[in-house]
Amino acid sequence: MLLPPITLKQKEILFLLYRFRFLTRTHIQLFLNHKNPNQINAWLTDLVNKGYLQRIYSRTIGEINKPAIYYLDLKGRLELKNNKECNLKALNKIYREKDRKESFIYQCLTTADIRPPFLKRSKETKRTLYFYTPTDLILHTYLKELKPHAYVALEKKGQETKRFFIEIIDEKESRKSMSFRIQEYINFCDEGEWEDNTKFEFPTVLFVCPNLGKKVYLIYHMEDDENDVNFYFLTKEEILSTGIDKIF
Repeated sequence: MLLPPITLKQKEILFLLYRFRFLTRTHIQLFLNHKNPNQINAWLTDLVNKGYLQRIYSRTIGEINKPAIYYLDLKGRLELKNNKECNLKALNKIYREKDRKESFIYQCLTTADIRPPFLKRSKETKRTLYFYTPTDLILHTYLKELKPHAYVALEKKGQETKRFFIEIIDEKESRKSMSFRIQEYINFCDEGEWEDNTKFEFPTVLFVCPNLGKKVYLIYHMEDDENDVNFYFLTKEEILSTGIDKIF
């Protein structure tokens, strides 16, 4: 298939959506470090019109003020097959995005939301940030059962590297499901899969909660639990407003 021409910046947008799956214009502008939102909108509109992207957007009352959410369409995936940084196995998993559940989309968007606070902290501490999405982690087969929503490392020569698994909780997550995820991390740590494959200490696990109620429940749930995993529970709003200093 002969694909319509697009710019290098538009190809960067496709790669961002390959990594994060669902993004808003604001996310894309931040990741590209671009000052002009109108130019970003022009690139996105062109990509949608040419069949590289689709978007979720509603003009109904109550929804019209919500930002459009973009994801890869068929031509976008075809174009990315020419990108040597893309893993074909990961790329082949990106299909039928329009049928993804709201919880999956929320987790993708929240993963993108929390990257800037980690980037800010890395600059403040002069550490190098490594931020891996589930797409980035697909070749790390020892993580395929755990499936963290992100893995983050903040590295500085001569100092201890700070490592984190990120777990995104959505509003509809049940208490049983949250408790199960905590136990999965504990079991994964106890089995030694991480240390055997990386030779690093087990990362801190950060649960990103949608509201205070979920956070309070998780803290209460862990009060009398003795294990080798270092858990932190923060609301998404806390991370966006005050950063990640509490877990550093």
